[in-house]
Amino acid sequence: MDYPAVTVVLCTYNGERFIDQQLYSIRNQSYKKMVILITDDASTDGTWEKLNAHAAADPRIQLYQNKNNLGYNQNFSQACARVTTPLLAFADQDDLWHEEKIEGLVKALDKKLPLIYCNSRSF
Repeated sequence: MDYPAVTVVLCTYNGERFIDQQLYSIRNQSYKKMVILITDDASTDGTWEKLNAHAAADPRIQLYQNKNNLGYNQNFSQACARVTTPLLAFADQDDLWHEEKIEGLVKALDKKLPLIYCNSRSF
């Protein structure tokens, strides 16, 4: 079956200490038909530099930076407006994803479910 592309929407703000591990977990998903759309909300730490390094290493990453801090809601809203794929998945900047998360969610859509929800677990 030809599964559709998924855009992972990630918004960052001063997430330097989380971003490497998080992007590693997203970039290494078993499901490869992805766009990773990242909008940084005018971070003042090293987040933007780390994001650029990841974008240079992975052509699936689309990177944007707000000139001014818009806040969580507007940053996510603006990022979602850029999505062009039929499916999207949200990621908070401190999430770590199981390597088969997107694959499992996309395959669950085969059952004609209108929405798939994945709960998180703390370690």
